[in-house]
Amino acid sequence: MKLTSYEDFRKMIGFDAGVQQETIESALDRATEVVASDLRNPSFSQASFTDTFAVRPTGCLQFAGQTFRTRLALRHGFLTSDPIVVTWSGTWDGLTAEPIALADSAITLDREKGALVIVGPDLRDCYVKVVYTAGFAEQAGTYQTIPDWLQSVAKAKALSLLDQSNPSLRHEDGAAGPAIKENEEAYANQMAGRLRYFPYSTHPM
Repeated sequence: MKLTSYEDFRKMIGFDAGVQQETIESALDRATEVVASDLRNPSFSQASFTDTFAVRPTGCLQFAGQTFRTRLALRHGFLTSDPIVVTWSGTWDGLTAEPIALADSAITLDREKGALVIVGPDLRDCYVKVVYTAGFAEQAGTYQTIPDWLQSVAKAKALSLLDQSNPSLRHEDGAAGPAIKENEEAYANQMAGRLRYFPYSTHPM
């Protein structure tokens, strides 16, 4: 699967249709894997997920003498617009037998990063379950309706991979473009601030 299509990419680098297609397709596939790894996002494929958390006392902090704040790092980012369901319980068995539902007003969600903040209940030594849908629909081997920045970093990484594995390829076929170093710098700059890094959050069990 690819974050950007072969057609868009080959036009960007100035290749005619069909020229070095297999090599380019391979670079695009590999670029998608690298971007997913760098973002710490297991997959871009759309699916439903259930993450379960065991919140330690240090993972639920109290503010203003009474308000508790719990930060959770979902296993996946890029949540769809579908509603999420968050439930909790003071015991493991209760999470299934008698879960307590959290109101939407108690939840703040960064859908792109998969970062969730719960404000209100004291969740120290409690269990939390989050059910959500994340990822992108697929069509003809390419993910659809992805953010522009994500498509852009995939192109930058694919270009670097293409040049690293086939240093003379673009020059032989009359195409031009940035050098590897420039591609890597562009990639790093566009990824800055996008990484799914949650040092102060509770992660799934």
